[in-house]
Amino acid sequence: IMSRILLSGMLLLACSFSVLANDLKPGVWEITSSMEGEGIPKQLTREQSSQECLTAEEGSDMVATMRKRWNETGCQDMDISRDGDKIEVAASCEAGGRTTEVDALITVHSNEHYSSEVTTTNDSSVTTYREASWVSSECEQ
Repeated sequence: IMSRILLSGMLLLACSFSVLANDLKPGVWEITSSMEGEGIPKQLTREQSSQECLTAEEGSDMVATMRKRWNETGCQDMDISRDGDKIEVAASCEAGGRTTEVDALITVHSNEHYSSEVTTTNDSSVTTYREASWVSSECEQ
């Protein structure tokens, strides 16, 4: 389960801003996330907040950037499609000698708000939910 949780976290980072950068304002984003699934430690099911900085350059080619980052996390076989404000991803990822299937749906609500739902499955499923809102244009260096 821990390898699936770690993989899920890596994939969230890979798909969060890089996928949406052409649609989102650069700057500081507040991200609220939670997980659900069988056997997940209780502390991971609680809502957690963090801030991330999005640069304008990260969005030059959304699909290519996402594919590159997912490849870096062991996801070689993936299908990424976009229809309007929705981006869907289906991937097969190798981590810790195991194959994990990943299904993600990212919805761009506006240039200051997006949400995502990422489900990772091998022996059981873990789903991670994220809500992100733009905070300011100034990232700390």
